[in-house]
Amino acid sequence: GGGGEGALGLDLRILGEDGLVVTAVEQGSPAAEAGVKTGWLLQSVGGKPVTEWMQLVRENEDWRSTELRYLSIAIGSLMGDPASKVTCLFLNGEDVAQEMELSRRATPGTPVKLGNLPPFQTRFDSRPIELEQEGITVGVLDFNFWMVPLAVEIDNAVDRFRGSQGLVFDLRGNGGGVGGMVMGVAGHLLDEKVSLGTFATRTQSLKFNTNPRRVNRKGERVEPYSGPVAILVDRLSGSTSEMFTAGLQEVGRARVFGTVTAGAVLPAYMDRLPNGDVLYHAIADYRTPAGVQVEGQGVQPDEEILPDRPSLLEGRDRVMEAALAWIAEETKKQDPAGS
Repeated sequence: GGGGEGALGLDLRILGEDGLVVTAVEQGSPAAEAGVKTGWLLQSVGGKPVTEWMQLVRENEDWRSTELRYLSIAIGSLMGDPASKVTCLFLNGEDVAQEMELSRRATPGTPVKLGNLPPFQTRFDSRPIELEQEGITVGVLDFNFWMVPLAVEIDNAVDRFRGSQGLVFDLRGNGGGVGGMVMGVAGHLLDEKVSLGTFATRTQSLKFNTNPRRVNRKGERVEPYSGPVAILVDRLSGSTSEMFTAGLQEVGRARVFGTVTAGAVLPAYMDRLPNGDVLYHAIADYRTPAGVQVEGQGVQPDEEILPDRPSLLEGRDRVMEAALAWIAEETKKQDPAGS
């Protein structure tokens, strides 16, 4: 298995030493229709035990994190051609083995091309969360790649949630994309020009300065959003997601929830070789405004929350819960009377 643009609509993260836990199931996906639930443990795919992937990763250890490579292989193994079938063995909430034959479906989203890489399926979702007890609304932006066509969607979502008491950027699983986008997106959240870090090549350096956004999509004058901002990350948040997170965290504009990020943030370039092949190679180093190197280390969240099975089996998202609780607390501080 593996490869292809078909998916099952479930997400996995590492639990303990070699365990893989289902952390999300998309509504209406093949996994959801088959009855797969969050908190289930994946045991094997196509008859291959998941522990074999961990052995493979350990035998071919390199500088990159074992965890990240293990996750990439596991998630990749569930992909395949749309309409193809794959047999998965899970342990359900009662630890009873459940073998299921699942049909892959075309990955939802809009295909976007970047250089010589295969098309990316970009996905964008935004929704309000009402915290009725606190009487506040939080806007959530959730997208899987930083690709230019999504910039309009992000702008529209910020406009839509301009009156909300908090914003959450859910960058879990967001592997990165176009680095330059962070300047405009962060400009929605900062009222002054601020550096989110620097790319340094052998000969020059490029500062990623934010561009305060004082006009909305309709051309009306607005102030950049000033309410509390939370960013959710995990081991698969990489590259541009790490620049955005590290920069806003360091300048004190966002609080970060989840697990340490991928630590994969070297800007790269594609050169076509004389034989037609393409060489994809790093051309610069990224450092935060204070000079911290994120490559190989990742961004450390302000509140570290590891996946845990009991809450996933209850259908809870503890990372989102922690972010919402913090926003509610911040709102109370700003408006103690609750007016």
